[in-house]
Amino acid sequence: MPIYEYRCDVCNHKSSVLWRSFSPPDSIACSACGNGDTHRIISSVALHKTMGSKMSELDSKYDKMLDAADAGNPRADPNYYLSKATPLSEGVPD
Repeated sequence: MPIYEYRCDVCNHKSSVLWRSFSPPDSIACSACGNGDTHRIISSVALHKTMGSKMSELDSKYDKMLDAADAGNPRADPNYYLSKATPLSEGVPD
């Protein structure tokens, strides 16, 4: 069931109507002034993007900004965790 939009020729008000078939009327009564001189207009559409398409549209500077933010963080370095780990051979009797 599509929603059709009409613009009033008298008061220029935009009205939306949920129509239960795919053959809409040529004009409807304006919801603001009640006049029947309306014409159907092309509605705007919503475009939903996937997370993948949003990520691909990110600016290339974004990666550089993340790298710069991680540069001051010692935990961003993989060697940080290696230096904290104890070797597996420690404490094992020969």
